[in-house]
Amino acid sequence: MELNKVEKPNKLIVDINNLNIGYNNQTILSNINLQIPQGQCWAIIGPSGSGKTTLFKTINTLIKPLKGSLKLIDIPVDSKKSISRLKGKIGYIPQNLGLISNLNVKENILTGSLGRLSIFQSIFGIIPEDEIINTSKIMKQLKIDHLANKDIRLISGGEKRRVAIARSLLHNPPLLVADELLSELDPLTVKLVMNQVKSLQNKSNTTIILIEHNIEVAAKYADVIVVINEGKILSQFFSTDTSKINEIKELITT
Repeated sequence: MELNKVEKPNKLIVDINNLNIGYNNQTILSNINLQIPQGQCWAIIGPSGSGKTTLFKTINTLIKPLKGSLKLIDIPVDSKKSISRLKGKIGYIPQNLGLISNLNVKENILTGSLGRLSIFQSIFGIIPEDEIINTSKIMKQLKIDHLANKDIRLISGGEKRRVAIARSLLHNPPLLVADELLSELDPLTVKLVMNQVKSLQNKSNTTIILIEHNIEVAAKYADVIVVINEGKILSQFFSTDTSKINEIKELITT
């Protein structure tokens, strides 16, 4: 059964049209069309191997589209020059979080500022005072300020995810993309992490894309759900449309 698509918004942070993506000229997802407005949270769900992470890497400009057009924050992603203009505008959280084991919590968060430092500052480890102040603010917002000097290896999974969120939001990006941010977390920690993410979203009008496999989590926290499987988008709908949930469960498991 084909489901209704969400109407296209006017103000777009992500504008994808007729996009084919993959690796080494091998297409993983084809004919992708997504228009995501500012200030909303979208969840992209699907079974393992459906292409969710490939889409995540494409939106983060880590891999080049094979065909079609991709525009992020009004910038066409079609050259190295245009990609460089997106520097600092996209916060991304990979599935493995990308935290550095020999740094403490505060130092890990401050790595989010490296892209904005001069070569001189980067070489000599000179962090501007405003970056340090912003780091302290965001740690307090995410309730991890008491962990500032803690060894990153000694904190919990939920705390590590909050560190990764803080690092990605340090430069207040218009777009945040997270790959399986909530995996392996208990329901209480999922609620804590997502409540803080949504609070920050509401304050800064950040657009959030969650790459997720759990439709219940997606329905609870996202505004719009996009379902991908078998190399294409099967459906997209508002998360308030509860009649779609069981249907989508069946679609992505058959």
